[in-house]
Amino acid sequence: GDKASNVSFLGTLFLRLINMPLILLIMCAVMEAVGSLSMKELGKIGVQTIALFAMTSAAGGIFGLILGNVIQPGAGLDMSMFEYDASMTIADNGGLTDQILNYFSNNIFNSMSSGDNLKCVIASILLGVALSIYGSKREDGKNPVLAAIKEVNKVVMTYVSIVIQALPVAIFSFVATGIGIVGSQLFMALIKLVGANALGMILMTSIFGTLTALFCGVNPAKIFGKLTETALVAFVSASSAVTLPTKLDCAKKKLGVSPRIANFVCPMGMSMNCDGALLFFTLSCLMVAQAFGITVTTGDQVNYVLFST
Repeated sequence: GDKASNVSFLGTLFLRLINMPLILLIMCAVMEAVGSLSMKELGKIGVQTIALFAMTSAAGGIFGLILGNVIQPGAGLDMSMFEYDASMTIADNGGLTDQILNYFSNNIFNSMSSGDNLKCVIASILLGVALSIYGSKREDGKNPVLAAIKEVNKVVMTYVSIVIQALPVAIFSFVATGIGIVGSQLFMALIKLVGANALGMILMTSIFGTLTALFCGVNPAKIFGKLTETALVAFVSASSAVTLPTKLDCAKKKLGVSPRIANFVCPMGMSMNCDGALLFFTLSCLMVAQAFGITVTTGDQVNYVLFST
């Protein structure tokens, strides 16, 4: 009730603090990764990386749909206290050309202030390409702009690692507020949601890790063993940004990944290949629809996967 809602500001404060540098973090990481590669490397590695990202992202969304339909975390929730207007319709976003134009920003500062991640990522890729060309044309072979971006990235990462320490308090705030509003009914639904999400993560990690091991001709157990540190950091922090330094270190030193590949793929994957987040997105969409009794067609579910990818 009212007492539980008194702690809701802690969760809100945490979200504001963690979201504050998010756009800057994404843009700096992408510009650093792209700007550190030559145009030839960028073309070959970029196409392969984006194609792989698209496949694994779609897989994450599909896993979320399967688990959401099987476990049904939102079924049985009484949401009558919340208003829902069934007559609401989705605005027409225009044709294919309009959709393509919507991927590009006409003012990067507006996109940053509005939190439009996709436009910021695309702008960062283009700026990273410009950084790469700029560095290749300098006679001294140095790129002071890229060096400055790397330093800014380090500062932002340090800030994130500090704020993430408050994660347990934020979780308590969210759970207490939710239970205070809807009661234990919501708590049980959250357990089902978290359980389904965890199961999906385990399945995806097992499948992707095994396929990677088979492709590289190594023992799958060795890959999972060498990624234990990264997995623990990700589990404790619940943040891909905080996990990035550990992931880079494990990729280069423990798995033997080429530094130029790791420095490009890992930061890009942090913002563009969040398979777990996409799994949670589709799973959450189904949970909300189930809770409010909204009929979700097969076409709607396909759109969930396409949008999340």
